[in-house]
Parts: sequence; C-alpha cells; structure tokens
Amino acid sequence: MVQQSIDFLVSSSGAAWLVNLQIKALIVLLLFLSLEHIIRGKLSSSARGLFLTMAYVSVLVQPLSWMFAGLLSDVLLVPSVMKFSFDVIGSAEPVGKTLDAFALLYLFPVMILALRLVFALSRLGSIKRTSKPASDTAFLALLNNSKHRLEIARPVQLSFHAQVNSPISFGLFAPQIVLPAQAENWSSSMAEHVLLHELMHIKRFDWLRLLLAYCITILLWINPLAWLLLSRTRAVVEEACDEEVVLVEGDGADYAQNLVGVARLCRSASLNKVGLAQSMLEHSSLKLRIHQILEAKKMPTQELQNQCNKVLMFSCVLTVVLLLGMSGSQNVVAQARQPENTSAVRNREFLPVHTVVPYYPTEAANDAIEGWVQLQFSVGTQGEVIKDSIEIIDAEPATIFNASARAALEEFRFTEYAPDGFPVIVPNVQYVFRYKMTDEN
Repeated sequence: MVQQSIDFLVSSSGAAWLVNLQIKALIVLLLFLSLEHIIRGKLSSSARGLFLTMAYVSVLVQPLSWMFAGLLSDVLLVPSVMKFSFDVIGSAEPVGKTLDAFALLYLFPVMILALRLVFALSRLGSIKRTSKPASDTAFLALLNNSKHRLEIARPVQLSFHAQVNSPISFGLFAPQIVLPAQAENWSSSMAEHVLLHELMHIKRFDWLRLLLAYCITILLWINPLAWLLLSRTRAVVEEACDEEVVLVEGDGADYAQNLVGVARLCRSASLNKVGLAQSMLEHSSLKLRIHQILEAKKMPTQELQNQCNKVLMFSCVLTVVLLLGMSGSQNVVAQARQPENTSAVRNREFLPVHTVVPYYPTEAANDAIEGWVQLQFSVGTQGEVIKDSIEIIDAEPATIFNASARAALEEFRFTEYAPDGFPVIVPNVQYVFRYKMTDEN
C-alpha cells in the first residue's frame, strides 16, 4: 500500500493530484484564517480554537471531493469505449511511469519534516522514561483535587525532569504532566494553577489537536498559510486554557500573578524546548495572555459551551459547502474538457503499464487453432482491472480461448485516469487478444 501510494504521487496523475490538493487547501485556509481574524475579540478563545481545528478537518476532507463529484454527475469524464489489441505470440513492453519533478521536490521536504516529527515523538518518550515520578503527597493531592475539579477520569502521571524548563503535558491514552525539577519548591498556589492549566490541556485533548496540526502542516509545507495556521493554533490553544482555568478558579488576578511568577523562575534556566509538547510559557505570547486574563470579560460556562456549539455547527456547514462547491467546480471543469481529455486518454495517458501474456490452450495448440477474444471491462482508480466487470463481448472460436484471455486480463494494470488530479473509474474499456500459431508451435 505504501509503495503504491509513492508510485502514484511520483506519477503525472499524482503530481496533478498534489497541485489540486494544494490549491484547495489554500482556499480553505485563507477562508478560515480570514474568518478567525474577523471573530477575534468577539468570540471566546475556546470557540476560536475549535474553529481553527475545524480548518484542519476541512482540509482533510477535501480529497474526498472526487467522490462527491461522482454523485453530482451521472457521467464522469471518461471515454465511452476504448479498444486495444494484444497478440498472444508477442509481449508488450511495459510503459514506465514518468517521475514528476514537482512530486519529487514536494516529497523530499515532507520526508525531512516527517523524520523531525518522529524524532520529537522519540524525545517525548525519552523524557517520559527518564523523568522522576512525583512522590510528594502534597503534590499528588493537588493533582487529584485538580482532576476532580475538572472532571477528568483518565489516569494522569505527574513527574519532574531536570532538562524540562517549562511545564508540559503530552500523551493521549496515558497523558503525562512533566514539570521542571525546581517545581518541587513552588508554592501550593503556584503548583495548583500550573496543574490546572496542564490538566485543562489534557481535558481538551490539545496534544492530539496539535499532533494533527503538525501532520497536516507537513503535508502542506509549501503553503505559507499552513504555517500561519499552526502558529495561530498554538497561541489560541494556550489562550483557551487560560480562559477555562479562570472560569474554574473565578479569579484571574491570582492566576495571572502565578503565571508571571512561573515565567520568572523558569527564565533563570536555559530554555530547552521540547517539540510536540505545548509549553505553558511561550514567551512570545505571554504578555498578550496576561493582558487577556486581566482584561477579558468573564463568560458563564453555559454561554461558553453554547458559543462553541454554534461555532462547531457553522464550521461543519462551511466544510460541507466548500466540499460540495469544489466538487461541483471540478465536475464542471471535467465536462468542459471532455473532448480534449478523451482523445488524450486514448492516445497517450490511458495505457497498460503491466501486461501478462495469456497461455495458449493445449487443445488449441495441438489442433493448430487460431482465434481471438474481445473483452470489455472497467479500470479502477488505481489502474487495476475490476474483475467483476470483465465481459466476453465476442470470440472466435466461441469458447476455447475465453478462460485464457480472462485470466491474463485480471493481471493487467493501467495508468490511473485522473481528470483534474482525482482518479476515477473508467468503464467500457475493450481489449482484443489475438491467438496466432507460429512455426515453432
């Protein structure tokens, strides 16, 4: 499956698919980022964080637009009938796939960024293994009390690490909070606020949210809006946690004071940033967060929930509209290009890339019988022959070569037919196998 995906991406069809995906992602991200800028200051940070997360979801579902394009039109851009012939006594040279320069240039940074992601995950695993589990009863009591206040049922591990200079949390099924080693000397109030902040990340599944954001940014690395969205998501996630902790605590002044205190204590140590772990102390946004904590109007929990529900509904509707709109435009473009593409697919693009020479039936060879078989079939989205679609259109003699021709055709593979970058099923393809005797037979 992985090899097939790579082969597709480096083919001309794959390159077209990548360009199409990047264009759609550009449109989606531009729209979501513009709307987020408009609602900034009007909606809560939690609602804006949810809206930015839905931007990633919208990007993820855009590749499915080719499926909707098929639903919007009864006829996709496919030729009505294509005929090929194949002489059994000969063997066709497989048509090699052309490596597309754009696809290769695109995939190289993807692999580098993916390796960085793997390294970051490995480093988190190392931190988890080498951290010192919390044993102080007062700290553990604060952790359990904070979990109870936030209604978190999942087990959460608390530990300390000398090389972590800012509180971090990570993990999905067994989340972990790692504090700097000096945190064992923090005041009870400061430790409680830090734990509430990190537990809020865990409750909101922010680590999973950011992991999804990183993965999509890797795929869209060439798009500057993807990096802008990642930066905005990281910032808004922290603001949302601050906002919800203040709702629990009821007093933003004490929380802001402790946040500044932790920043001052941790600033004395050299910053050792851990990738894929959201740091509580992002100094670039700390000043703005403090201002928002002190100045923001406190919103009732129910109102905050209602706001998030409305944003979620609006985001889903917007995603569906974008999906259907892009599907419709893709289908219209395909219909408009049909005459040109039909000719191209017959003459150049839609060719077998792997052929199998049918066996010559023993009975026919012994009796020096020659003949031919004409078959009709459909080619799937990955260039495979759909076995259930194979039909014998005509044959001479009527039956003797049919099984041989069918068995060989099932192993054939074709270039994917991808109008506007999205592979589609091609029906009504016809192939003729000609069985001829030679002097050696």
